[in-house]
Amino acid sequence: MINKYPVKMIPYFADYIWGGIKLKEKWGKKTDTDTLAESWELSAFKDKNSVAANGELKGKTLSEIINYWQDSVGEKGKDYPFFPLLIKFIDASSNLSVQVHPDNEYALKNENQFGKAEMWYVVDAEKGSGIYCGFKKEISAKEFKDSIQSGEIENLLEFMPLKKGQAVFIPPKTVHAIGKGMTIVEIQQNSNLTYRIYDYKRKGKDGKERELHIDKALAVSNLSPLPKNCISKNEAISDLCGNKISTVFTNEYFTVEMFEIVNEKEIFINNETFYAITFIEGEGTLTSEGYETDFIKGDTFFLPAGLGELKIKGKCEFLLSSL
Repeated sequence: MINKYPVKMIPYFADYIWGGIKLKEKWGKKTDTDTLAESWELSAFKDKNSVAANGELKGKTLSEIINYWQDSVGEKGKDYPFFPLLIKFIDASSNLSVQVHPDNEYALKNENQFGKAEMWYVVDAEKGSGIYCGFKKEISAKEFKDSIQSGEIENLLEFMPLKKGQAVFIPPKTVHAIGKGMTIVEIQQNSNLTYRIYDYKRKGKDGKERELHIDKALAVSNLSPLPKNCISKNEAISDLCGNKISTVFTNEYFTVEMFEIVNEKEIFINNETFYAITFIEGEGTLTSEGYETDFIKGDTFFLPAGLGELKIKGKCEFLLSSL
């Protein structure tokens, strides 16, 4: 039996018509495509798995790893029918489609997947960029449908300017769109369900306008403003060593914390849940039970439940995600 260790993940890469070059140029993502829209850092989603880059499980998919270490998802994760989280980097060189994700009840009944709650942590933002999220005011189903047909739906949505370091939680059923110029880390339920509502009549690589999912969107969309508690205050506290720690979001789907480390930090990972650590600044080493591995900005590691003491050494910033 191979002892547990921090597993560095090689992402699954996905490119779409709105993708840019920042993930390749600023975040070290290596792909043959000219542009890169999404880097699926921690993924056990069907045929879109991330793969181990280090240690004795090198070359194994995340699905294979969690099958090998069967207790690696922890007590909180053992009752899920699928691996519960998916973590991505996203680079939007143009606006994404106006879209919505269903909740668990609708998705499990109709799609055999989880619904999709997601959190966006901004790691780069061009001047004036932001997101569309929730409606400016409560609207009727007829107003919603009419705005889709007329192409005016964007005017009904709340535009939220964002800058580096800000975070927003997007509940299921919330109509939204990531705006041009945003680079984000997305922590979400393990789901790929997106109902596209409006896409500026853009054409895909096949020369056809991309498919819309109006009926499904009408069935699941919340036609209200985004709740104010979906904007993270991200208030940091300092430990005795001068490191800063803040809880970005905690909810029924996941918990995300932000760490700014000035030299080193020790974290203990018990049997309750797995963790994922995503580095957004800096470089250094991770050490666990004598196993040591390097990290740089842009790396994501799977930290199995029961790993024990983990030492992070180096000046860095990272997101720590768990159930």
